[in-house]
Amino acid sequence: MAVLQPMTLVSLVPVASPKSELKHVREIHPVAPYSSIPFDVTKSSVLIFLNEILNQVLKEESADETLFTFLFHSLEFFDQYDGPVANFHLLFLLQLTKYLGIYPRNNYSATHQWFDVGQGEFTRSKADYTYADETGKHLSILLKSDFEVLGALRIPHAVRTSVNALLLSYYKYHIPGFRDLKSLEVIQMILTEDD
Repeated sequence: MAVLQPMTLVSLVPVASPKSELKHVREIHPVAPYSSIPFDVTKSSVLIFLNEILNQVLKEESADETLFTFLFHSLEFFDQYDGPVANFHLLFLLQLTKYLGIYPRNNYSATHQWFDVGQGEFTRSKADYTYADETGKHLSILLKSDFEVLGALRIPHAVRTSVNALLLSYYKYHIPGFRDLKSLEVIQMILTEDD
């Protein structure tokens, strides 16, 4: 059962039927067994949230080695990481946009504080689909960050919730068919600590 948990890193051995293009799994093996995620409710909940997003955005049937490498190493890092995890999903979602071809432009400044979801950049003034104040400031910080600085990121819960809403709006705007998430309320309740 452990290898069938969400986002588990596994290797599959398919069995191809000569009469059908449909393949069945003959063997399944863990590639990098998790050491902390199955025993940590917070980490498990974050993965369920990310799994729901990935199910909506990954539609390609062809192999994408760079995306696979990003996903694999991100999950390995998350399992081995022992610091505060409340901001991991924000960094993950931003990094994922690079592979989806919708990475936002980080032009945040004193004159460009409003993040425009449609344009994917900071603008001078408020318009529809824009976010500002602490949300824009922290989005800019996240855009300059990677997983190695996760422990140093300090984002208050209310701002993290707002950044999360911004990112989901961004995905919804740029990914056709992106739907509301069932796990959103759970992740907001679990990640209540301030960082």
